[in-house]
Amino acid sequence: MQKQVLPLCSGIRRGDGQSPLENEAVIAVDVTPLLPGGGNGGAKVFVCELLPELGRLAPCWKFVLLTRAESHGELAGLDASNIERLQVLEQSRGVVADSLVFKAWKRLLPYLPTRVKHLVVRMGACLRRRQKRPHGRSLLRESGADLLFCPFGATVYAVPGVPAVSTIHDLQYKSYPQFFAAEEVAHRDYAFVTACREATRLVAISEYTRRSAIHHGKLGEHRIRTIPHRLARRLGDAASGDPSLLLRLGLGGTRYLVYPANFWKHKNHELLLTAFGVAASGALPADVRLVCTGAAGDRCDFLMNAARTMGLQERILFPGYLSTAELAALMRGSLGMVFPSLYEGFGLPVLEAMDAGVPVACSNATSLPEVAAGAAILFDPGSVREIADAILLLATDATVAEDLVRAGRLRAAGYSDTRQMANDYLVCFGEAMSLGRTASQLVGVYADNWVGNELELDVVAPGENVQLRMELVVPDWIPHKSVDVELRVRSGMSHARHIRLRRGESRLWSVPVSDGLLDVCLKPSFVPALCGHGEDPRELTLKLKHCSVRRDDGDGDLLWGESQG
Repeated sequence: MQKQVLPLCSGIRRGDGQSPLENEAVIAVDVTPLLPGGGNGGAKVFVCELLPELGRLAPCWKFVLLTRAESHGELAGLDASNIERLQVLEQSRGVVADSLVFKAWKRLLPYLPTRVKHLVVRMGACLRRRQKRPHGRSLLRESGADLLFCPFGATVYAVPGVPAVSTIHDLQYKSYPQFFAAEEVAHRDYAFVTACREATRLVAISEYTRRSAIHHGKLGEHRIRTIPHRLARRLGDAASGDPSLLLRLGLGGTRYLVYPANFWKHKNHELLLTAFGVAASGALPADVRLVCTGAAGDRCDFLMNAARTMGLQERILFPGYLSTAELAALMRGSLGMVFPSLYEGFGLPVLEAMDAGVPVACSNATSLPEVAAGAAILFDPGSVREIADAILLLATDATVAEDLVRAGRLRAAGYSDTRQMANDYLVCFGEAMSLGRTASQLVGVYADNWVGNELELDVVAPGENVQLRMELVVPDWIPHKSVDVELRVRSGMSHARHIRLRRGESRLWSVPVSDGLLDVCLKPSFVPALCGHGEDPRELTLKLKHCSVRRDDGDGDLLWGESQG
């Protein structure tokens, strides 16, 4: 197996001149965002299909999956001789209680005496610190990881000195921020901006997503590559059809179109239902129905009520979340798939339908034209008339349907080699590991310049007379009188450097450093929301306005903020 894959990856060399697959390596894979059920959409499908193939193609590499309690057991099926799970997040059973206590303290805080208020703030910070991850960023170094792979995008466990590869699935929040709460937009933006800064290499799942990431992340072209989801045949033999399933769903002997998607707003179900109603009032045969799969919830209930209001409750079905085998059977038995999504980072269901011999009509937006590439009916997802016309074509024009099936099978064939997808990722991993330490790196700063309890730096500073420069700002409204800042060198120095900044103080701190790993520890911390300063629940200390590593000649690395000349 190793000899078969080495020729594909042989162009990538580590510092010792060997192909990375010829060496043992430990790859930490952050799957903590993975949720039970279908909450992650296509990203979960991608991860669960990719990881076993990586293990098979790189038998000398060890893959350590960093998991959360809720999905740790579900991932047992991925276990292999070189794939193991490590639970790093506990069950989030205390989240609700924690939020209720948090809100109660916020309401009481304005009425407490000043000394009691400060005590509460300190206690709150300690409690939140204890509830943090049992394994922090140091986990990667303790496990001896050679690389961190973040298939869900966020580089939460990134540490200086360990290369990281991040997969960018979409930037929907940039195009449709109205579909998210303000907190979710901020969270997604922080994750994206941080990944752009911390990842050694980034992977986009489509060329559309790559161009979007380059634009919004101000990335160099070389930093991010496109590796599409080559999973068109994921449904496999399950797509042979199951008449008993269709009978259970009330679809036995009937004709229907299918839309397999979660009921997220960008999936555009409202316009699909409206367009189906327009088609039904026109030339759409009375026996043709629409099946919308997806997990039950408030959005599903809303759409079911909408169908009932339109008088289409007998023609539009909502069977709920279906297993892979059930979805495959439903797909194979359909007249066609209608996919009116407003935004896709890739669009795997389109290729799955094509591979199953099902004609497709889909949106002409974002990545879908790239994926469909002439093998589907394209329509404007904002036009009810165009969606209705596409529905009529799929349901009534056999010639069009046959042409789409032929073109679709050819298109899907180009996205069916999961092994090639995995090999492309291995090449990317090898590139990231072969780069070594090329520039200094900083981890631990929020996008708005706030810092928590620690910063981590990997200083790449060959030569002498190298200075670490940090401009630190302590706002005048924080609850503590001062903030202590301590710089620790992990090796090579027996002492630490320390400064204390008073409330309202700003200081440019310049410290001589040498090549290696540094920790900056800051205390005490506070939570703004517990101090009567807005809704911010983060644990903070001060702001970092600027950070750079400089030599006497003025050359060096700008790690944060703007250049100071």
